[in-house]
Amino acid sequence: MWRQRNSLQLIGLSLISGVLLIFLFLIGLLIADLFVSRGAVVLQGDQIEVARERFGDVLDVVAQPEGFNSSEEIRLQNRGLLHSLWNFKDRIWAQPLITMYQKFPLLRENSSALICLLLAGAILGMLRGLILARCRIQASQLGLTVSNQLRRSLHRQAMRLGPSDLLDHQIHQAYDLFRNDTTLIRDGITANLYRLTLHPVSLAVLFFLGLIISPRLFLQMVVPLLACWLMVVRERTRFQKSRKLAESEDQLRSNVLAESLTKTRLIRGYSMEEFDNINFSKHLDQLSTSTSTVRRREVVSSWLCWGLVLGCVLILVLLMGVKVLLPEEHPQSLQLSEVILLSLVFGFAFKPLLRLRDLREIRKETALAAERIYRYLAQIPEVGQAVGAKFLDPLSKWLSFENVSYSLPGATGKKILDHLEVKLPAGGLTVIAAPNPLEAQAMMYMLPRFLEPHEGRVLIDGEDIAWVTLESLRAEVLYV
Repeated sequence: MWRQRNSLQLIGLSLISGVLLIFLFLIGLLIADLFVSRGAVVLQGDQIEVARERFGDVLDVVAQPEGFNSSEEIRLQNRGLLHSLWNFKDRIWAQPLITMYQKFPLLRENSSALICLLLAGAILGMLRGLILARCRIQASQLGLTVSNQLRRSLHRQAMRLGPSDLLDHQIHQAYDLFRNDTTLIRDGITANLYRLTLHPVSLAVLFFLGLIISPRLFLQMVVPLLACWLMVVRERTRFQKSRKLAESEDQLRSNVLAESLTKTRLIRGYSMEEFDNINFSKHLDQLSTSTSTVRRREVVSSWLCWGLVLGCVLILVLLMGVKVLLPEEHPQSLQLSEVILLSLVFGFAFKPLLRLRDLREIRKETALAAERIYRYLAQIPEVGQAVGAKFLDPLSKWLSFENVSYSLPGATGKKILDHLEVKLPAGGLTVIAAPNPLEAQAMMYMLPRFLEPHEGRVLIDGEDIAWVTLESLRAEVLYV
């Protein structure tokens, strides 16, 4: 499936979506830094010459004389993206932006720079949204292709198995498989393809961005986040299991309580009111206690999860706050905009992780549906054409049932035809009547060989219909 053309297109679109996500986060970083700095830059001493070399004449800073005091500073106001580009001048992605800053005057003023960033973010966001929509369409088309193939196979198999299904059990089974299980497989394949191509790329992009911002801080934040995630998931899973067990026990107690409502004559007739009241009160108290216990456990579980999340958030805020409060000259110091971007990275990673986690249950349901379908497709028809079968001539003399017996399939194996002996002349009108409609149906189904006798033979003019071609036989039989 992954080698199909649509699958390769889906992978390519997911990679493009990942690249656009990088640009969107970069734009978010520039907007956050613009809000924090308000486009103001402070240059001191040698920084002035470095800034003139990097930004050229657009900086509008006069070269300083040789006797200039290096302790003095210059404050530049309303310079658009200059603050971001100056602070991140040593990053790989900064040089192309510096070139754009030099060529486009709109990026040198706060208001126009903000408008440009917002427009660029909106365009890239819409483009990524279109790509994600296309990914969903591609994944749904692949899922629909697989489900249509299964439906064709089910249709062919139903045509093979249906005629010999006297009780229509297999027909109803094929109907349910056709409507429900193929839809489940279609949705499961769509979810698997979409999530496995898109979300791993998004997580890789977010991991890459986190390492670019601050490798040490990113790894320090990953550890408590993963620990909190695992503990919360484990706690919720444990609570759900205990809740299901308690609900099943409550259902049993409710059934016991409700039984007394259906036995009022028995209880009143034998003067068992006192015993019934004691028994009813006992089970009612147990039901109330169990329900209250479940509610208390739910509250405790919720508070425990919230406590874990709150503790994790406090640790993350502490780690980020320490980096922000460090002096600017410190190598581990981070800008507030970088911390905001790093927080967004972890926030955006939550949904892909949650969707990938849900894939386990989706795969399980899809696998069970596929197993039911393939088990049905693996069944062998009861009737088949014999090797070397010959053409059947039209009926001219007799139609005979010789010692024919037939039993219903299954463990019971109820016999509905027992050594049937019938000889019908050609050209006449014969009515078959039976107390059990299945007996007449089985007899009629044997004429076009929808059913095969378990014992005996069906003869047309002395020719055993088991040794003639199905096409020539059914050309002589009309069944309504």
